Amino acid sequence: MLSCCTCFILFVFSNISVSFQGSVVNWSGQGLQKLGPNLPCEADIHTLILDKNQIIKLENLEKCKRLIQLSVANNRLVRMMGVAKLTLLRVLNLPHNSIGCVEGLKELVHLEWLNLAGNNLKAMEQINSCTALQHLDLSDNNISQIGDLSKLVSLKTLLLHGNIITSLRMAPAYLPRSLAILSLAENEIRDLNEISFLASLTELEQLSIMNNPCVMATPSIPGFDYRPYIVSWCLNLRVLDGYVISQKESLKAEWLYSQGKGRAYRPGQHIQLVQYLATVCPLTSTLGLQTAEDAKLEKILSKQRFHQRQLMNQSQNEELSPLVPVETRASLIPEHSSPVQDCQISQESEGPWPFTSILTSVP
Repeated sequence: MLSCCTCFILFVFSNISVSFQGSVVNWSGQGLQKLGPNLPCEADIHTLILDKNQIIKLENLEKCKRLIQLSVANNRLVRMMGVAKLTLLRVLNLPHNSIGCVEGLKELVHLEWLNLAGNNLKAMEQINSCTALQHLDLSDNNISQIGDLSKLVSLKTLLLHGNIITSLRMAPAYLPRSLAILSLAENEIRDLNEISFLASLTELEQLSIMNNPCVMATPSIPGFDYRPYIVSWCLNLRVLDGYVISQKESLKAEWLYSQGKGRAYRPGQHIQLVQYLATVCPLTSTLGLQTAEDAKLEKILSKQRFHQRQLMNQSQNEELSPLVPVETRASLIPEHSSPVQDCQISQESEGPWPFTSILTSVP
């Protein structure tokens, strides 16, 4: 049954919310093959849902100029030019069709959320004009290289998994530094050194690189843990391949950044890099296989936790005895109460981490 309801709605796609007073037209799963001239496009209609039909072409949408949200997922679209007149669109959802190229977006300057996953796109193009875009999903297409998105200064999420991208060399020039979430899983990146091109993404917090050849084990390459290496380039990363970066991984990354040789390798030296990582970041499944560097990091973490507990206890003691003169309280604290102080830890030391100065001081 065709449905058209008038209500106050909060319609949500991903993390973009659009709240307005108006109508929603939901014609999903009606077996529609084309959009006729009788398409209901009254002035108060803001959302049109046409999912799970057999629509091949977007036509007669020029009457729906006040549309804010349009969804035509799981149809048979081969082109998307029909959206060109919908200049008020903020959400455009066209996944799982047969669209071969991006088009019709030049005037959609208010667009915030665009989903073109599961189509036949071969290039990232005709998107740079959508300067308000915050979420872009181009996953599961046939894209072979990163295209120019440099003008999308509000873009926070970019999903490119399930494509055939081989290089990240153009990332510094083409990807906006506003990116916080980037998915590159299941592509064809064969050189782990390509990760170095993501260093310019200073706001990046979540990255997915799994199921690329560069991080997959092969019979000819010894096992290695790639996570610390990636964190050593993406300094603000919090989540990698779905798992939160641990303190130990951060310290290992810091070591690779400040004292290791991980950054000495360049694109084209994948074999040399992974051979090096196999020695300093091996895959270990038992305590017996723990390396000397791992033991050192464990010792550092232990001292850091001890130091934090001491500071917490000191703070609690000060709160419990507010009438004790400052001079008296200071005299109660041993001059060398923290084992970490002997390592000369400094929160103001140069570099991206606060622990740089203690890595070489633990025996």
